[in-house]
Amino acid sequence: VVKCSPASIPSLGVFGSQRISIGTSALLSTYNSADGKAEPAPLKLQSNGDISVNTQSVIKGDATPGPLGSVALAAGASVTGSTAPSAAEVSLPAIDAPSFTLEAALAHANPKPLSISGNHAYPSINVAAGATLTLTGPAVVVVEQLTVEGTGELAIDATLGEVKLYVSDWLNLKSTSRVTFADVDPTHFSLLVSASGSSDRDGDGAADPAVRFLCDSPFYGTFYAPNARLALPSSFRFFGTLAADTLAIGNLAQVNYDVALLEQDAGVQATVGAVSWRVIEVPVSIARDLTTDPFEALGVVEALLAKPTDAHLDTGFQVYVKYLDLSGAEQYYRGPEASFDWGQVKQVLAVVRQPL
Repeated sequence: VVKCSPASIPSLGVFGSQRISIGTSALLSTYNSADGKAEPAPLKLQSNGDISVNTQSVIKGDATPGPLGSVALAAGASVTGSTAPSAAEVSLPAIDAPSFTLEAALAHANPKPLSISGNHAYPSINVAAGATLTLTGPAVVVVEQLTVEGTGELAIDATLGEVKLYVSDWLNLKSTSRVTFADVDPTHFSLLVSASGSSDRDGDGAADPAVRFLCDSPFYGTFYAPNARLALPSSFRFFGTLAADTLAIGNLAQVNYDVALLEQDAGVQATVGAVSWRVIEVPVSIARDLTTDPFEALGVVEALLAKPTDAHLDTGFQVYVKYLDLSGAEQYYRGPEASFDWGQVKQVLAVVRQPL
């Protein structure tokens, strides 16, 4: 059994891999930036873990926790769609950042706005208080650390072309900083953050999170931080799609998922990974016709492949399986995968596989 990771970030909907927490009186819904239509489809809010929704918050669509997760609704909170758990965990696609010649660090403190366009790579970008840096599309900017100080502004102008911003080590948008948009079409801007973990990134002796997102202006685009915690401030307005390792949405915040993004390639790689396997007999319909060379059909070199015995997956895994047995009764199993008898399974309802 193999599982394909999503080929695009927007296909995730609004996603928090470890868990999602939603504050008080928040609203999560959908719209279509192409025609301005509100709620063209139910929202897809999903996690591999638990989803908690605080008082008076509304999810206009499905809230889908992980296979072993659940949805906790506080008093007055509501989900208009399903809250059933998913059958399997979702793997986040890897960020595929381009490689450009590294330029000198960019520190912009002049009150006169500075604009950059085209393809660039920097070790760091710092926008000082009161300064404005504009990324003018078409543009692809790759940076290790991006800091916008309080009252500083990062302006996105995608009126003439798409803007993509890749951040590999630290996204640091401080309180009262702003990210502004000349073009409010979310399909024209992507912020892709591969940073992870907490460390002292500014040398002050205190640990800094991989993502500090405290700006107070509306956001339009794709925000993807698969290895980091993303917390949207209270009363924040978000238009587009967002996914993170852990997602927290503040009180009174509004998240508007843009269905138009489903037509977009946001700059990630789709992957196929093995979940489990077992030996089955080849169906007669296939066994009767063995004229096709499988190695030629698959485009692989036979001599370079591992022996079948060497290709068997490591048995050192724990598996949780929810299934129907041969009699149709619902059963559960949690333990070493090597000890589980797949021959007793009529239908798999949910499966989670983890190293011991």
